[in-house]
Amino acid sequence: MRIFIKALFGFLAAGLVVFPIDHPQAQEPIPVELKTPDHFPSKICPTPLWKNLSAVWKGIRDQRPVPVVGEETRGGKDPIPVISRIPLDMVFEKALKDLFTQCGMQWRSEGDGKTWTLSATIGEFYLGMDKKIVTSKGMAKSRLSFLAERPGQTVTADVGYEIESKNFRYQTTKKIEKTLNELFLKTLEQVPQSRQLRDLQ
Repeated sequence: MRIFIKALFGFLAAGLVVFPIDHPQAQEPIPVELKTPDHFPSKICPTPLWKNLSAVWKGIRDQRPVPVVGEETRGGKDPIPVISRIPLDMVFEKALKDLFTQCGMQWRSEGDGKTWTLSATIGEFYLGMDKKIVTSKGMAKSRLSFLAERPGQTVTADVGYEIESKNFRYQTTKKIEKTLNELFLKTLEQVPQSRQLRDLQ
C-alpha cells in the first residue's frame, strides 16, 4: 500500500503543470509640461515688494507621497496616472526663485545674523475626482508651505489654490495639462499675496 501511494504521488507530481497567472500591466504615466509664460514674474510683481531684502534660498522639497499630479480616464478603463514631465519640485524651484527675485529679494550664498533663510515644501498638487460628490466634477488643489528663519525669528506661511473642473471624466490630456498649468500659475500668484511673507523685512 505504501509503495502504491508513493508511486501515485510521484505520477501526479510528474504530471503537475503550473500555469502562469496573468497580471494586468500598470499603465505608463502620461507626462504633462508645467511652465510659466514669458514675463510672468513681472506681471505678478510690477514693483518690488521686499526692496532688496537679502535672503538665502534653501530650496523646495516635494513631500507628497507619490509624484502623480492627476489621472486620465479613457473609455471606462482604469485611470492612467499623470505626472509632470520635469519633477514638480524642479519646476517650482525655478519659478519661485524667479518670482522672489522679481519681487525684490536678493539671493546670497551665505547669510549673517540679519539674513533670512527661506525654504519651501510641496504638500499638495493634484487634479482628481471629488469623491464626496457622485458626479464627474473634478477638483484641482495645491498647497505650498514656506519657512523663513533668522536668529531669533521664525515665520511660516501656507499658500494654495483650488480649481473646480467640470466634466472631469471626459477630459483629454490637453485639458488636464491646461488645468494643471492654471493651478500652477494661480499657486505662484498667491505667494506675494501672503501676509506673512510680505511682512519679511
